[in-house]
Amino acid sequence: MTRQAQDDAADQLEKVKSKHQQELAQIRAEFAVRHSNSRVAELQSKMASLEIVIQKLRDKLAAKSGSSDALAAAKAREENLKQQIERLNEDLRKAKEEFTPEMRHFDALQSKIAAMELRFTQREEDLNRIINTAQIKSGMEKEESDSRWRQIVNRKNQEIERFREELDMILEALKELKRQGVILPNMTGGLPS
Repeated sequence: MTRQAQDDAADQLEKVKSKHQQELAQIRAEFAVRHSNSRVAELQSKMASLEIVIQKLRDKLAAKSGSSDALAAAKAREENLKQQIERLNEDLRKAKEEFTPEMRHFDALQSKIAAMELRFTQREEDLNRIINTAQIKSGMEKEESDSRWRQIVNRKNQEIERFREELDMILEALKELKRQGVILPNMTGGLPS
């Protein structure tokens, strides 16, 4: 795909060059006809802009060429590594074929130990996840409980405040009655004093 992009860029560069040559020829012809200073400046400006376009296309072509070289090198390294892995796997297979029964038993034990370690690690992760979840839930429940108790305490404080206000009003009314000389019965069972 990068080769096709290079070819496309090269084709585009050739088209621009061809167009550039045609425009240069046209510019020269117009120059010969008109000999005007302003026309010369305009044509020189056109030439400069076309040269900039050509340079940009050359830069793009060079960049694509460099990236395709890097891609080819990376693919070669990847292929080399794949071949090394295949050789190592083949060496490992041959070595396992030459195992004595004791070595095979040892290899089987190593595999079992690795499997047990993996299960242990997974269980540890599961336990940590469960503990974290429980701590989060516990924290949320504690916050809910604290919030509920705060609401109850606030409600009770409001009730106590209303009771105090009512009690203060009753005491004020009693003082006013006493000041007016009204005799109030004693609630303790005795006569009023």
